[in-house]
Amino acid sequence: MSWDRRSASALAKLRDQALREQVRDVVAPFSPFWKDRFAEAGIKATAITRVRDLVKVPAVGERDVCPDGDPAKAARLVVQATETGYALHAPGPALRKALVRRTVNVDAYRRQVEADTRATTYVFGGLGFQFPIASTRSTRRCTSASRSS
Repeated sequence: MSWDRRSASALAKLRDQALREQVRDVVAPFSPFWKDRFAEAGIKATAITRVRDLVKVPAVGERDVCPDGDPAKAARLVVQATETGYALHAPGPALRKALVRRTVNVDAYRRQVEADTRATTYVFGGLGFQFPIASTRSTRRCTSASRSS
């Protein structure tokens, strides 16, 4: 069923599920900035289950990400998955696909992990358009400095 034919409660349920998966399986384990930020705030990624739970997360500005003004530090926002981490956090269908490919070719698993997690597109935002906003080819795996994300 297309999104515009779903009830408001069904859409809210899907939105909360997508947020929960993104925070638990992508942002918290693979963004160095957010991994540290959650730890400093004493927040477990599993505590973010709905959009309204985002109030638990301290707001982040450019000065938090790059306190000395060096935009290179914004790279810590970008998802940096490892092969082991991918196996622990990838959605089931994507992981099964990668593991099947690995049986055929040892490097195929690595290529699948990179294809699903490596940032492939950057746009720049923030003050002076210095801060990268990165996304992957996968629609389920996206990182963004502006989402702070």
